[in-house]
Parts: sequence; C-alpha cells; structure tokens
Amino acid sequence: MTRKTKEEKKIAAYRKKLQFLQAMTKSKIVEEPKKVDQPLNVKAIEAIESQSKPAHFLKDLKKSFVLIFFIITLEIIIYFVSINR
Repeated sequence: MTRKTKEEKKIAAYRKKLQFLQAMTKSKIVEEPKKVDQPLNVKAIEAIESQSKPAHFLKDLKKSFVLIFFIITLEIIIYFVSINR
C-alpha cells in the first residue's frame, strides 16, 4: 500500500469534514422545527460584546500581575539565599 501524499491527506480530511457537515445539516433539519427569530440589532450585539471584553481583559490582567509578583518574589528569595552561602 502506498503512502498518502499531503494533497491526498488534505482531500481526505476535506471529504470527512464535508460528510460530517452534511450529516449535521440533515439531522438538524429533521430534529428542529423552523424557528422564527428576530435578528438582533447591531447596537445590541456591540453592547453584548463590549460588556464581555473588559471582564476577560481584567481577569487576564489580574492573573498576569499575580504571576509576575510570585516570580519576582521567588527571584528575590533565591538571590538572598545565594548571598548567604
């Protein structure tokens, strides 16, 4: 049996993805009845996105400061321990 080339691997992956998506759309059509949703306004979408961004940013910033604090503290401890030897 010959080895697959990169192009054949890409084609095989694409076929699998296509089959998966087709199966998902068929099952979705059968399972879910049609819903009539009102589209959200652009302003409402922007408001939702703007509320979530600062929360994630502040969480990440807090974690970064804590990590930096522990690293600097560890370096200071290692420095003073090495001086005493």
